[in-house]
Amino acid sequence: AAKGASGGRGARGGMIVTKYSLMMGIVWFTCVTFLGSCLLSREKGRTFQIVALVFLLGAARALLPVEILHGHVVQCWNLYPQVRDLWNLELFPGLTVLEALAQVWAVGATVFLVGLAAQIWRLHQIRLKALPLPESDPVMAIYRAAAQRMGYEGALHLVTNAQCDRLVMIGFRSPWILLPGDAAKLSEEELFGALCHEICHFQRRDMWRKIGFLSLRCLFWWNPAAYLMARKGEHLMELECDRLVCQHLSSTEQLSYLNAIKKMIQPGSPNGDKIPMGFVGRTSKKMLLQRFRVALHPQRALSRKALILIAILCVLAFLASYCFILQPASHPTSEDLGNSQVIPGPAETSFILHESDGTYSLFIDGIMRDILTAAEIMTEPYCTYEIVEIGG
Repeated sequence: AAKGASGGRGARGGMIVTKYSLMMGIVWFTCVTFLGSCLLSREKGRTFQIVALVFLLGAARALLPVEILHGHVVQCWNLYPQVRDLWNLELFPGLTVLEALAQVWAVGATVFLVGLAAQIWRLHQIRLKALPLPESDPVMAIYRAAAQRMGYEGALHLVTNAQCDRLVMIGFRSPWILLPGDAAKLSEEELFGALCHEICHFQRRDMWRKIGFLSLRCLFWWNPAAYLMARKGEHLMELECDRLVCQHLSSTEQLSYLNAIKKMIQPGSPNGDKIPMGFVGRTSKKMLLQRFRVALHPQRALSRKALILIAILCVLAFLASYCFILQPASHPTSEDLGNSQVIPGPAETSFILHESDGTYSLFIDGIMRDILTAAEIMTEPYCTYEIVEIGG
């Protein structure tokens, strides 16, 4: 086979990770992320589960960049060979471009993951320093009513902290909700809706999901698609919570709920780059308008059978992505040819490429198998093969 196409893959078999399978995983991850982003931007509540599945499969493709046994190798004569040659360039003796990039990637991922761990630690410290509201506080009564409305019967923690400027939920095992100093600007009905929203985040384990998105962003810190997935993933969680909360609210309560979102919007950086699940979430105009549309005019979700069928198709597409791998093609070296034995193929699927430098390249089933001499092409079975001329 062409030198770049085989690489000893058939001899190893099983599942392996190579630099080319890693590249394929990243390409698929990037494409699926942009696909999920486009689907989400047009989503009105019908297929939230499918969009979530698309993001999940995209992340899985990046985290499992393997080649499988019997996967089809697609030879690339353009771009990939140039990328391979660039990778193999030596920056310093014993250090190639690929090795240097891998080291930079590893250092960057470590730094970002340490930063994420530091955020988790700071959340723990904030919770320790938070002041719980007394049970007699009227806000606690609203909190208990919101939990009852959402069907939550576990422990409740409503606290204040001077470091908190937004209404957020930080609990992993029970809902710890931090009240900002300006929470007093909300009416009882608005605060009720906001607390329902945060309890819904806890019930759906959105803190864990957000940490997953942020961790993926840390691992692929150099890929814009990782930032896009983290941003869109958070927005998807907000949309899902809006829809679920509004199903438990009356029409009047829904208007108070949306009015609370408008009141809590603040200038400055959004909460999306941090772990806590904020009530407002992303504050771009387009995202807020979509949240309002989903809350006030949700479309009926697809039937269970339709969702299952689409989910099966998505999983099949995910599995199919492992069935082929792109690799750079190149002419075999004299050493490769000296250690291999070529079995001639049928004339219908074989041809000889006469290149401008006078080389005769034998192709069988679309794969270059050997380099022939002028004398050899006159012998059986090569004399029966079509000769394709490439002008010099």
